[in-house]
Amino acid sequence: RGSTNNEGTNRANLIATNRIDMFQCPSSDYLRTKTSFTLTDGRVTHVSHYLGVAGPVGYNPATGQDYPGAFIGVLNYGGYALDGVLGMNSTVRIKDIIDGTSKTLMVGELHTGAANAWTAGAFISGTIDPITNNNSGTRAQGAMKNVRHAINTPYVDVDLDNEMAFSSYHPGGAQFALADASVRFFDQEIDLVLYRALCSMSGGESVSAP
Repeated sequence: RGSTNNEGTNRANLIATNRIDMFQCPSSDYLRTKTSFTLTDGRVTHVSHYLGVAGPVGYNPATGQDYPGAFIGVLNYGGYALDGVLGMNSTVRIKDIIDGTSKTLMVGELHTGAANAWTAGAFISGTIDPITNNNSGTRAQGAMKNVRHAINTPYVDVDLDNEMAFSSYHPGGAQFALADASVRFFDQEIDLVLYRALCSMSGGESVSAP
């Protein structure tokens, strides 16, 4: 947790209110300054347009079973996918990405006008709960998203914040960073089965990025 100075201002909150240009899409003004509720010291925070890929949700044809997840369901904001590089309580190393770093999406672009800034990638505080407190399945995550829907699918269900589709204002798709550190633009018409497979790190699917 962040320490405080003599005036009672949380120093971590001061850092969180700095806008980091590389966290925001340069071609999108929307949500660039939209904020969550004001911090206790009266300051506001900025949105990140790039969020972690928590992993796919749905059926995995390679295993004949659903992709692993926790607390999946409407009552849990969509729950947490567990086979992505940047999922809940993730401690993933390169050796854990069995599907291959060049075939695994790690960070994706997201914009949405329907969500509040918290669930769309804004900090609500410079300090956070310990990760052991994030296992209840009742949290809406602003730093990562599950992949159930196609790219640029409009967000309409306020109870499924963790399943907001990766999206952008770029025509026809969105930008993603892969686990090998490359960055690519993915077409929104990509086959959904293939897209989900690329979002898993150890699903065992035999696919390649288009």
